[in-house]
Amino acid sequence: MTETLETTKLFPEEIGVFRYHTKGHALDEIFYCVRALSAGHPFEAARDRLYARLAAMKRKVDKYEPLLDTECGEVHEDAELAASADRPYEVWLDMEGPNIEAADDGAHVFRSFLEQQPSKLHRRAISYVISTVGLLITKIGMESFPSVSERAIGQLAALVEQDASPVTAGQLIQIASLFIYAVHCNGIVGEADVCSVQQQQAVRALVSVFGAYLRPIVIRLDEVRSWIQGTSPVPRVVSFDKYDALIAVRLGLSVEWINDVRIVNEVTANTAAQ
Repeated sequence: MTETLETTKLFPEEIGVFRYHTKGHALDEIFYCVRALSAGHPFEAARDRLYARLAAMKRKVDKYEPLLDTECGEVHEDAELAASADRPYEVWLDMEGPNIEAADDGAHVFRSFLEQQPSKLHRRAISYVISTVGLLITKIGMESFPSVSERAIGQLAALVEQDASPVTAGQLIQIASLFIYAVHCNGIVGEADVCSVQQQQAVRALVSVFGAYLRPIVIRLDEVRSWIQGTSPVPRVVSFDKYDALIAVRLGLSVEWINDVRIVNEVTANTAAQ
């Protein structure tokens, strides 16, 4: 109670620092910094703290990358091909069960994520998710975006799928909020009818996050009726305490800069053209 009363006296970015030093949760700190910058009158002091934390997380993920290259294989060939063709490199991740397991290599990598200890997977997934958001926000080091973003979404999907996953509904909301902010901050100021390449990348990443959230339900669609009728128990992996988060995420989608049909249509049209 005392902690709650004290935090009411702090600015949003200060709450993030407080949470990080008392709980050790980098996701909390970054979320509160983004919240401070998303205000009608942004707390600009939060920007330096946000960029410093994102840079620290990027260094952490840079150390993880060689380990995952060994465990999962490298994700470089398509990126190099795109670079040589002088065109944007796009990452589309279909989170539907049958398609994820269509390729043996992809299925093997996903299973390896699922088999990791929940605490280890949680730590890595959060690090990769934050690093992906950092790349979208800062646009620094985008050459690593294909690898980092693919592994971020893959590990997030596995994290949500694990029965003993330590991820909470609050963290799912925070993650979605960070990607929504990435879409917002990649808009072109004064150009309401233009969707930048960076904003398209952010939209795709956000949609992939929603796909990861919904995957446990999608691959169990045949069982949904029995859950509703009460004839079979609801698995913990799709428990309502976790998926209350989806309600909040849906509310987040009502904000103008992600509910803009123009953005979604432009992304869809450009993808179809390629």
